[in-house]
Amino acid sequence: MDFRDRIRHVREMAERESRRKAEEQEREKLTREALAARYEEWARVLRETILDSFRDFCDEFDHFHIEEAFGPDGRIYAVYSTDLLADKDGMPGKFYSRLEFTVKRYDHSGQARLRLKTVVRNKERAKRSWTEDLQTGDVTNIVNFVREEILIFAQMYSSPDPEEEVHREYHL
Repeated sequence: MDFRDRIRHVREMAERESRRKAEEQEREKLTREALAARYEEWARVLRETILDSFRDFCDEFDHFHIEEAFGPDGRIYAVYSTDLLADKDGMPGKFYSRLEFTVKRYDHSGQARLRLKTVVRNKERAKRSWTEDLQTGDVTNIVNFVREEILIFAQMYSSPDPEEEVHREYHL
């Protein structure tokens, strides 16, 4: 290889490296956009799942109401009820129950995040979060989490003794 061939080879290598870097930057940009699009799809699936599950829940517990709102952290979905029941001493009382899911806003972390809060008869029973990686995760995991938590809430609400430990016996 003579001197000219060597110079040509160096220039070609530099051009290849430059093209490779440009393609890598384009892939990274597409990945960010693809993750944001995938998050939007997951948020849509979660919204449909939560609201459909809440409607089914309200068919069985017809005194519950569904609420949907925007909050500072994201989209909030809840079912709630205020009941007039007798307390432990037989005195009438007002009891509030609520199951709330917050689908957190997308923050470019590459994760879908969901938070839940459960109140049964005026007492907070649970606060949990679920995080699923958008690249490697499966929306079915988070959907199953939502459905299981609704079943657990129904079990806690229906129990004559809400202090009793609820068993996660539902496998979806």
